[in-house]
Amino acid sequence: MMSENLMSEYLMNELFRIDREIQEKKKSETMKERTLESIKKENEGIINFNITSDYYNTFQLLFDRDLNEENDIAYMDIQEILEYTLNRMLEENFTPEEILSNSGMYIPSEKELEELEEYEEYVTIDLCYILGGLILNVKIVA
Repeated sequence: MMSENLMSEYLMNELFRIDREIQEKKKSETMKERTLESIKKENEGIINFNITSDYYNTFQLLFDRDLNEENDIAYMDIQEILEYTLNRMLEENFTPEEILSNSGMYIPSEKELEELEEYEEYVTIDLCYILGGLILNVKIVA
């Protein structure tokens, strides 16, 4: 039979192990990245696009279908849609990492901005955010 001290030590170790598992599970649940699809309202649509500095990743934008009734990309103001998407993500408290991974938008360092300005290969959005490349293609997907 286990002594009382051994039993207490065993139980304490088990409690610490279970607590660590619970904390890790909570951490992984809170670290799940949000997407534009998860915040999309009924009147909003989604556009996929690519940029010159990141050919392999497809980013997304939200647009208000009420403001873009034709739902034809040829008649949409992409600058307005970029700003709309950024503001929606900020309203939903997206982290800078979530904003970057969803839309490709970020706030560059001064040095990076100087380099981008030299080649004019970026898109200014709003609130110091930019796309670090030019838009290659756009497609309405939802």
